[in-house]
Amino acid sequence: MLLRDELIRQLDILQRETAPKVIVYRPVPIGFGGQVASRLEMLRLALFTGRTAIFPRVDDFPYTQIFEPMGPPYQESWQTAVPFDLTDGQENNAVFFDPLLHITRDGGSVQNRIQAGIARRLGLPEMNSLVLDGMIFDWMKPTDEVAQWIKGQQSRLNISEETLGVHVRRGDKRIETAFVPLVVIEAAIEHLVRRGDFKSLFVASDSQTTIDTLRRPPGLELIYDSSEMRYDNANHKMLMSNRDLAEQETLTAFKNICLLGSCGAIVGQDNAHFATIAAASIYCRMQDRERISLIDGRYAEKNSGPLRALFAAKRYARIGVKKVLPWMTVEQKRPRTKK
Repeated sequence: MLLRDELIRQLDILQRETAPKVIVYRPVPIGFGGQVASRLEMLRLALFTGRTAIFPRVDDFPYTQIFEPMGPPYQESWQTAVPFDLTDGQENNAVFFDPLLHITRDGGSVQNRIQAGIARRLGLPEMNSLVLDGMIFDWMKPTDEVAQWIKGQQSRLNISEETLGVHVRRGDKRIETAFVPLVVIEAAIEHLVRRGDFKSLFVASDSQTTIDTLRRPPGLELIYDSSEMRYDNANHKMLMSNRDLAEQETLTAFKNICLLGSCGAIVGQDNAHFATIAAASIYCRMQDRERISLIDGRYAEKNSGPLRALFAAKRYARIGVKKVLPWMTVEQKRPRTKK
């Protein structure tokens, strides 16, 4: 609790009082989980660099606003900010962080350096990444209206720490990597159920067919939100052309992250943001790594030569398309800086 209080105090100082130097976020129209993870990354970098994190928009286009403003208003003078460089002690007053250029989560050594720097700032010898993300996510306060709605959803679905959360990522994940087989997810569920701590099973998925095919251990009440619309697609791309669905889909996405994070344990995959953010919430609250089962997101590829070859070819093809048809890239669909 003392660690959490100190981290919140540090974030409050950086984000409420504006440090002499800032790191400015460049918004990117990506999926909701990626948007929330980018905010987490920005606040992690704020703690690491001692700079105030600047979020030019209160929403995360194409999604609607979820969080209270996380810092001071954007200033036009920050448009001249230079790119953030982790390896260089930058003296510039303003630097920018771009998720398309700075893939800080992909490098283990990079993350270790950031975590070590934050640990030093907090007076610790080391820092657990799940604890760090869980505490930062806890600091990211939703608006009162959203918070009350989420509370109502948790009550309606009766989700508690006696619930085992399961996130089955489908939809547009097929573009990035082969789906984690259900049999692997089922095995992870069975392993956690043997603890005997759970009375119910909450299943969140972007595919309507998941609930029909997922084998579930007997004796557990199934919690599945049948009122939720599931499109099994690239949600953020759909919302760019269907703005009338933006608020509904934003609330649904945030609901699933929060409800998974309210469970007593989770089964998911390590390359799905909904699962990793929820896992951080659970671990930060319960301090038990055995309650977290994040399956290797490339499990299917690593265990199948043909699948490995297929998805390697897909990745090369995407790189080629971006070079030939640049107007189709995320870069060309960035939102305006301010809202």
